Amino acid sequence: MTNIQTAGARLKLLREQKGLSQTELGAQAGFGAKAASRISNYENNTRQISAEIASLLAPILDVESSVILYGHTLNMKTCQRLPLFSEAQAIAWPQPVPDAETEGRTYDSDIDTGEGAFFFVLTDEHISELDGEHVGKKGFMAGDIILIDPAVPSLIKDYVLMKVASSLRLMLVDGPERQGASGIIGTLVDHRRYKKKN
Repeated sequence: MTNIQTAGARLKLLREQKGLSQTELGAQAGFGAKAASRISNYENNTRQISAEIASLLAPILDVESSVILYGHTLNMKTCQRLPLFSEAQAIAWPQPVPDAETEGRTYDSDIDTGEGAFFFVLTDEHISELDGEHVGKKGFMAGDIILIDPAVPSLIKDYVLMKVASSLRLMLVDGPERQGASGIIGTLVDHRRYKKKN
């Protein structure tokens, strides 16, 4: 799927492979009355697919969000184990800091990441700076696992993990002034939704 150039074209192909209309996909994603129009805008690249939207659509299409965003497909030959970082380890990055809480904990990823990429578990505090539309059922929730890649430069509409005072926040790059802001640890390249067991 990496040879398909745009996220919109990948979304269209995945939707068609799943046998869904634009209206059906948009309705399942909770887009409301303008579901078909919104999906059409994504597929025609007139509206950018954010990491948040990709993580909302991915489970419906039975793929990882990175497949929509970047064309990554699961390839066990390139699958790698990346460490889970605690908040202290992420704040200290790139300096190694031992932490008994996360020692030896890893997650598999098929995403081609740069040196120093790591997984991180979000808490309510980490997502407290995001607007309501980016949090909750359609966005980020406490317990979600994100993959942060310090080697990926942030673009507008990307999410970044950022040092704010002595803690961390997940922030949306909403303008050029934040794009290269000091305190950015890395760019979010994958979002895995936390699912509560009933």
